[in-house]
Amino acid sequence: MDCFTQYLPNRYPSFILQSIATEFGVEIYSEHEIVDVAKEGEEAPKPSYIPGDKPTSEEIAQLRADWRKECEAFDREMEPLWAQEREATG
Repeated sequence: MDCFTQYLPNRYPSFILQSIATEFGVEIYSEHEIVDVAKEGEEAPKPSYIPGDKPTSEEIAQLRADWRKECEAFDREMEPLWAQEREATG
């Protein structure tokens, strides 16, 4: 696969893309940066995400806890909409 689409309601697209760059040792470029460089005639775009240091187990645990809190808040926020959809299709 050579393309990713950021789905912003998941709250952590940057974290996910940085994790992919680090885990697989790849550079990830923004399509917007590539277009801007081409328009301006520059030689090469700069990567948006580069491999970094792998997080510690403690950092991963904290990120997961933060993610769970955000997901729970999002679910609470969306529940009225989902209830309406269930009633409409019900």
